[in-house]
Amino acid sequence: MDRLFVITKPNCGGCSLVKNYLDDKEIEYETIDGFENPEILVEFGIMSFPVAILVDENEHEIDRVNGFNPEALSLLVEDL
Repeated sequence: MDRLFVITKPNCGGCSLVKNYLDDKEIEYETIDGFENPEILVEFGIMSFPVAILVDENEHEIDRVNGFNPEALSLLVEDL
């Protein structure tokens, strides 16, 4: 089953916008603090926050959205 991760950092306005958007749409996701889990930044090549990443059951990336982009987020989660 595909899963959605939202990679965040503390005091990130865009991160809050992404999480609020997903919460409003009742989309299940896992929040990962990139500062507390720097290995995820390396694994997925993350250079800025927030990043919403859709992964398959083997943790392989399917797609991602950088920043707060409601249109792109809607497309990313339409099949969840």
